[in-house]
Amino acid sequence: MADVINRISGIDLDEVTDEPVINSFSVEDKISYNDVVESRSIIQEYSGYQGKINALYSEFERAGNGRKTSLLRNVKSTYLEAKGKILGDDQSFNNVRAHADQLIEYVKRRLHEQVDASLNNDSALPYEDVEFAVSIVMVDSFMRCKILEEPNK
Repeated sequence: MADVINRISGIDLDEVTDEPVINSFSVEDKISYNDVVESRSIIQEYSGYQGKINALYSEFERAGNGRKTSLLRNVKSTYLEAKGKILGDDQSFNNVRAHADQLIEYVKRRLHEQVDASLNNDSALPYEDVEFAVSIVMVDSFMRCKILEEPNK
């Protein structure tokens, strides 16, 4: 996780060529379906980086380190942890919607904690760059349905 965040934090994403991601729904569809309110603006803004993050994931995979799969699995696991802590026994879709922003915030906070605690963390990177990278990974994971629920087709 920290390796990916360090890599994203240390480059100019505007120079990365997009590698398109095909989602079966729009950003707005996923936001509305899950009743996201507080995180709406960040998701709308940072969803535009999904193609660039996808290109970086492909680069990692070509290098043979398969970090995309483990990172997305980690995000999904963190989301499931958030559901248990925030939703308790009522894991219904209505309860997910009622707590969507809390779930997103919990995942983002935990991802930050994981990066900060990692031995691979590059502590020389500015906090703002790490915050940006964590937010972009979180939004990409949201769009890949590792966080919250996929809209009905």
